[in-house]
Amino acid sequence: MCRLCDTTGIHELIESGTVGRVTGERPDLDAFVAAFGEWVEACWFAENDRAQARLEALLAFPPDVVLVGSLWTLGRLLEVSDPRGLTPAVGDGRGDDVGGALAAHLLISGPDPGRETLIRAVVAGAGAEPAVRLELLRRYGTEAVEGAALECASVLAQALANRWGVVPSNILEDL
Repeated sequence: MCRLCDTTGIHELIESGTVGRVTGERPDLDAFVAAFGEWVEACWFAENDRAQARLEALLAFPPDVVLVGSLWTLGRLLEVSDPRGLTPAVGDGRGDDVGGALAAHLLISGPDPGRETLIRAVVAGAGAEPAVRLELLRRYGTEAVEGAALECASVLAQALANRWGVVPSNILEDL
Protein backbone atom coordinates (compact mmCIF):
# COMPACT_ATOMS: atom_id res chain seq x y z
CA MET A 1 0.00 0.00 0.00
CA CYS A 2 1.42 3.32 -1.03
CA ARG A 3 1.42 5.85 1.81
CA LEU A 4 1.09 8.74 -0.61
CA CYS A 5 -1.85 7.73 -2.76
CA ASP A 6 -3.56 4.84 -0.92
CA THR A 7 -3.26 2.42 -3.82
CA THR A 8 -2.01 -1.11 -3.77
CA GLY A 9 0.40 -2.20 -6.44
CA ILE A 10 -0.09 0.64 -8.93
CA HIS A 11 3.46 1.94 -8.57
CA GLU A 12 4.93 -1.51 -9.14
CA LEU A 13 2.81 -1.84 -12.27
CA ILE A 14 3.90 1.54 -13.56
CA GLU A 15 7.56 0.71 -12.97
CA SER A 16 7.28 -2.74 -14.59
CA GLY A 17 5.55 -1.41 -17.69
CA THR A 18 2.26 -3.17 -16.97
CA VAL A 19 0.25 0.02 -16.94
CA GLY A 20 1.29 0.61 -20.55
CA ARG A 21 -0.28 -2.70 -21.45
CA VAL A 22 -3.35 -2.05 -19.31
CA THR A 23 -3.76 1.30 -20.94
CA GLY A 24 -3.15 0.41 -24.54
CA GLU A 25 -0.77 -2.36 -25.49
CA ARG A 26 -2.15 -5.87 -25.61
CA PRO A 27 0.23 -8.65 -24.54
CA ASP A 28 -0.12 -12.07 -26.14
CA LEU A 29 -3.23 -13.35 -24.40
CA ASP A 30 -3.95 -16.56 -26.30
CA ALA A 31 -2.64 -18.84 -23.54
CA PHE A 32 -4.40 -16.79 -20.88
CA VAL A 33 -7.75 -16.94 -22.70
CA ALA A 34 -7.35 -20.70 -23.17
CA ALA A 35 -6.63 -21.17 -19.45
CA PHE A 36 -9.51 -18.86 -18.61
CA GLY A 37 -11.78 -21.00 -20.79
CA GLU A 38 -10.73 -24.17 -18.99
CA TRP A 39 -11.55 -22.58 -15.63
CA VAL A 40 -14.91 -21.24 -16.81
CA GLU A 41 -15.93 -24.60 -18.26
CA ALA A 42 -14.97 -26.39 -15.05
CA CYS A 43 -17.18 -23.91 -13.18
CA TRP A 44 -19.96 -24.28 -15.75
CA PHE A 45 -19.97 -28.08 -15.39
CA ALA A 46 -19.77 -27.74 -11.56
CA GLU A 47 -16.50 -29.67 -11.43
CA ASN A 48 -15.35 -28.05 -8.21
CA ASP A 49 -11.96 -29.76 -7.82
CA ARG A 50 -11.09 -29.17 -11.47
CA ALA A 51 -12.31 -25.57 -11.23
CA GLN A 52 -10.02 -24.90 -8.27
CA ALA A 53 -7.04 -26.43 -10.09
CA ARG A 54 -7.81 -24.46 -13.26
CA LEU A 55 -8.14 -21.22 -11.26
CA GLU A 56 -4.74 -21.85 -9.66
CA ALA A 57 -3.26 -22.43 -13.13
CA LEU A 58 -4.87 -19.23 -14.37
CA LEU A 59 -3.49 -17.21 -11.48
CA ALA A 60 -0.02 -18.69 -12.09
CA PHE A 61 0.36 -16.43 -15.14
CA PRO A 62 2.45 -13.31 -14.50
CA PRO A 63 0.40 -10.73 -12.59
CA ASP A 64 0.37 -8.27 -15.48
CA VAL A 65 -0.99 -10.91 -17.85
CA VAL A 66 -3.76 -11.83 -15.39
CA LEU A 67 -4.72 -8.18 -14.94
CA VAL A 68 -4.61 -7.24 -18.60
CA GLY A 69 -6.12 -10.55 -19.68
CA SER A 70 -9.04 -10.36 -17.29
CA LEU A 71 -9.92 -6.80 -18.33
CA TRP A 72 -9.46 -7.56 -22.04
CA THR A 73 -11.57 -10.74 -21.83
CA LEU A 74 -14.36 -8.96 -19.96
CA GLY A 75 -14.29 -6.10 -22.45
CA ARG A 76 -14.52 -8.46 -25.42
CA LEU A 77 -17.32 -10.47 -23.80
CA LEU A 78 -19.25 -7.25 -23.22
CA GLU A 79 -18.86 -6.40 -26.91
CA VAL A 80 -19.95 -9.89 -27.98
CA SER A 81 -22.95 -9.80 -25.65
CA ASP A 82 -24.23 -6.56 -27.16
CA PRO A 83 -22.86 -6.15 -30.70
CA ARG A 84 -25.41 -3.48 -31.62
CA GLY A 85 -24.92 -1.39 -28.48
CA LEU A 86 -28.53 -1.68 -27.32
CA THR A 87 -27.88 -2.59 -23.69
CA PRO A 88 -28.47 0.30 -21.26
CA ALA A 89 -25.32 2.16 -20.32
CA VAL A 90 -23.72 1.29 -17.00
CA GLY A 91 -25.05 3.62 -14.35
CA ASP A 92 -27.96 4.98 -16.37
CA GLY A 93 -30.19 4.74 -13.33
CA ARG A 94 -32.55 2.15 -14.78
CA GLY A 95 -30.89 -0.73 -12.94
CA ASP A 96 -31.04 -3.07 -15.93
CA ASP A 97 -27.48 -2.57 -17.20
CA VAL A 98 -24.92 -5.38 -17.49
CA GLY A 99 -22.93 -4.10 -14.52
CA GLY A 100 -26.04 -4.16 -12.36
CA ALA A 101 -26.96 -7.64 -13.53
CA LEU A 102 -23.47 -8.97 -12.83
CA ALA A 103 -23.41 -7.30 -9.42
CA ALA A 104 -26.80 -8.80 -8.54
CA HIS A 105 -25.55 -12.25 -9.55
CA LEU A 106 -22.23 -11.99 -7.73
CA LEU A 107 -23.52 -10.48 -4.46
CA ILE A 108 -24.80 -13.76 -3.04
CA SER A 109 -24.30 -12.90 0.62
CA GLY A 110 -26.54 -9.84 0.58
CA PRO A 111 -26.17 -6.16 -0.22
CA ASP A 112 -22.61 -4.83 -0.33
CA PRO A 113 -22.62 -1.30 -1.78
CA GLY A 114 -18.83 -1.10 -1.99
CA ARG A 115 -18.49 -4.35 -3.91
CA GLU A 116 -21.41 -3.43 -6.16
CA THR A 117 -19.71 -0.13 -6.97
CA LEU A 118 -16.47 -1.98 -7.76
CA ILE A 119 -18.24 -4.46 -10.07
CA ARG A 120 -20.09 -1.70 -11.90
CA ALA A 121 -16.86 0.30 -12.28
CA VAL A 122 -14.93 -2.69 -13.61
CA VAL A 123 -17.69 -3.49 -16.13
CA ALA A 124 -17.75 0.14 -17.25
CA GLY A 125 -13.97 0.34 -17.45
CA ALA A 126 -13.15 -3.00 -19.06
CA GLY A 127 -13.66 -1.77 -22.60
CA ALA A 128 -13.07 1.90 -21.94
CA GLU A 129 -10.26 4.13 -23.09
CA PRO A 130 -6.83 3.78 -21.44
CA ALA A 131 -7.21 6.76 -19.10
CA VAL A 132 -10.39 5.26 -17.65
CA ARG A 133 -8.70 1.90 -17.02
CA LEU A 134 -5.75 3.59 -15.35
CA GLU A 135 -8.09 5.55 -13.06
CA LEU A 136 -9.91 2.29 -12.26
CA LEU A 137 -6.60 0.79 -11.09
CA ARG A 138 -5.75 3.87 -9.04
CA ARG A 139 -9.14 4.02 -7.38
CA TYR A 140 -9.66 0.35 -6.50
CA GLY A 141 -6.20 -1.26 -6.69
CA THR A 142 -4.99 -3.94 -9.03
CA GLU A 143 -6.04 -6.94 -6.96
CA ALA A 144 -9.64 -5.80 -6.60
CA VAL A 145 -9.96 -4.89 -10.28
CA GLU A 146 -8.41 -8.15 -11.39
CA GLY A 147 -10.66 -10.23 -9.11
CA ALA A 148 -13.83 -8.44 -10.14
CA ALA A 149 -12.92 -8.65 -13.84
CA LEU A 150 -12.26 -12.40 -13.59
CA GLU A 151 -15.55 -13.01 -11.78
CA CYS A 152 -17.57 -10.85 -14.16
CA ALA A 153 -15.97 -12.38 -17.25
CA SER A 154 -16.62 -15.89 -15.93
CA VAL A 155 -20.29 -15.21 -15.22
CA LEU A 156 -20.78 -13.41 -18.52
CA ALA A 157 -19.11 -16.20 -20.53
CA GLN A 158 -21.36 -18.77 -18.85
CA ALA A 159 -24.47 -16.65 -19.40
CA LEU A 160 -23.65 -16.23 -23.09
CA ALA A 161 -23.03 -19.96 -23.41
CA ASN A 162 -26.42 -20.67 -21.85
CA ARG A 163 -28.12 -18.10 -24.08
CA TRP A 164 -26.59 -19.48 -27.26
CA GLY A 165 -26.76 -23.18 -26.32
CA VAL A 166 -23.01 -23.80 -26.50
CA VAL A 167 -20.20 -24.44 -24.03
CA PRO A 168 -18.23 -21.42 -22.81
CA SER A 169 -15.12 -22.36 -24.80
CA ASN A 170 -17.11 -21.78 -27.98
CA ILE A 171 -17.73 -18.21 -26.89
CA LEU A 172 -14.12 -17.63 -25.88
CA GLU A 173 -12.64 -19.13 -29.07
CA ASP A 174 -14.15 -16.30 -31.08
CA LEU A 175 -12.72 -13.48 -29.02
